[in-house]
Amino acid sequence: MEPRHWSAVAECLLDMGAAHTSRYWVAIALGTALRLSERYEESINRFAQASRLRPASPRAYLALGRAYRGAGRRAEAIAALKEASSLGATRAAGMQLCRYGARDAAPNTQPHIHALADYPAFAALLADLKAPEASSAPTFHVHVATHPGCPEAIETTMNSLRTQRYPHWTASVTDRPSHGAVAPGAWELMIEAGTELHPEALGWIAWAASATEADVIYSDHDQFVPDINGARVRGAPILYPMADRIWFSQPGCGPRLKAQRSPGATARRLTHIPLVLATMPRNPQEPLQPATAPNRQRISVIIPSRDNPALLERCVETLLAMAARPDRIELVIVDNGSVRPETIALLDQLAVRPRTHVVPFAAPFNWSRANNLGAAAAGGDHLLFLNDDTEMLTPAWDDILAGLLNAPLNGVVGARMIYPDGTIQHGGFVFGMDDGPQHEGRWMPSVYDGPAGRWAATRQAAAVTGAFIATRRDLFEETGGFDEAHLAIDFADLDMCLRARAMGKAVIYAGAITALHHESVSRGFNRSRAKRRRVKRELDIFLARWGGAAIDDPGYNPLWAREGCSFDGYIVPKMADICHHIHQSAGANPWQVHSLAS
Repeated sequence: MEPRHWSAVAECLLDMGAAHTSRYWVAIALGTALRLSERYEESINRFAQASRLRPASPRAYLALGRAYRGAGRRAEAIAALKEASSLGATRAAGMQLCRYGARDAAPNTQPHIHALADYPAFAALLADLKAPEASSAPTFHVHVATHPGCPEAIETTMNSLRTQRYPHWTASVTDRPSHGAVAPGAWELMIEAGTELHPEALGWIAWAASATEADVIYSDHDQFVPDINGARVRGAPILYPMADRIWFSQPGCGPRLKAQRSPGATARRLTHIPLVLATMPRNPQEPLQPATAPNRQRISVIIPSRDNPALLERCVETLLAMAARPDRIELVIVDNGSVRPETIALLDQLAVRPRTHVVPFAAPFNWSRANNLGAAAAGGDHLLFLNDDTEMLTPAWDDILAGLLNAPLNGVVGARMIYPDGTIQHGGFVFGMDDGPQHEGRWMPSVYDGPAGRWAATRQAAAVTGAFIATRRDLFEETGGFDEAHLAIDFADLDMCLRARAMGKAVIYAGAITALHHESVSRGFNRSRAKRRRVKRELDIFLARWGGAAIDDPGYNPLWAREGCSFDGYIVPKMADICHHIHQSAGANPWQVHSLAS
């Protein structure tokens, strides 16, 4: 049934059970009907009443946790679900917690997945992964970079070299952070004094060197961090994506453990080994400052809207107020049949403003069609497709955006989106999760920059959300625009991103641009049966069209679990998956995908 039907059921139950509302099963039934009708606060009250009537009932707390989650009250939802788990609803509560990005609070019902707090145990399992035998035997020269007065650190690193199962290496200690002259055909490996190499580290690098045509081979690492008692333990892993020319080119963001062909090989192909092959001294990173340049292009902002005057007005105001060059911003409002007098008045006001156009769209809502109409009416060099339920928070966002779009190899640019409560709504997309494409960072505090700082970084992504998606006009026209015939509302944004990647262009997640997003205020969540059917239909079309490209994600390290919430658990990958990732990463451009399947 639809939410409106459940609301009618709730009203009937209230009428029929007025004399019995203090009974447990009445409270459960009422709470369920209210939750399914999206009357979350009322349902919370009923489930809370049920938990008081039967304090030992796991069902009441499980239902309460779901109601809190629907209301967006994450901390309270987690507390209720933990209580349900302690009372016996272990599996059901655990699944809810994992879906909510709270695996650390969930019972261990999936022993093959390790919670973030369980990293030391996970790291110990990785130590059992022996490198395959290399078909050739490359020689490594290891430069141990040091500074005066740290003999213990040097000895730590040399001891880890002596434990290497792979024997073909030499080493030298240097206080010069540069590569030295070594024998032709050898590989150079520069590491910091104090680094402990995994016993299989050189073996894995040797296998990757013999199995691929890489110029540079890099791996993941973790770091020495203090535990609650002050002792040094392994933690804070840095699990890299496949080669990301955008992210790795920024100061302090490139891989710290890497081997390079020498002498003086040009780093054309980078190969990634998705294993933690070293533990390194902690290297605090300074916050990245976005590079900006004066914007000389005109940015056309296309905003579909229908009867949301307060949201639309705030969207336009903040967009222009935060722009470095508001005179270079063109606004194209695509009005999808608004009828409210206050909306009509606002549109009339906007229509007479300079560089502002209102495009009528009197047809059933079709996100792709609305944006294509807006693009056809726009005159800018760059096109930004923006939801009307957003507010710009970043000063000089237009300079940052134009700077990224002006780079010829970049194709599509997205931004970080946060909820009004200060948590992240979108930090890029992850492909290949068990429930399909998934927003990164969802529900996490926006002050948290994410694993390796990825949610604050400017980097490549599998895709970005259509709530804020920008591209150059010529590229938009070359891709054919959004697919309004088959992907009317959902997945057209992801489809556009894959079209750009098929052309060899990068999809950029710009963590330096942040916008507030009142997600789905304008058209509601996908909770009705009709909406769920539409989402399923369009997802099937998207997956059939792109095949493996809609699942494989060069930005998602195989050490991260794909069940539940992304970046919320570790998994030991199969040997075949490790080797496949290494080969795939060695391509000239591992982010480029094949052309359309249909």
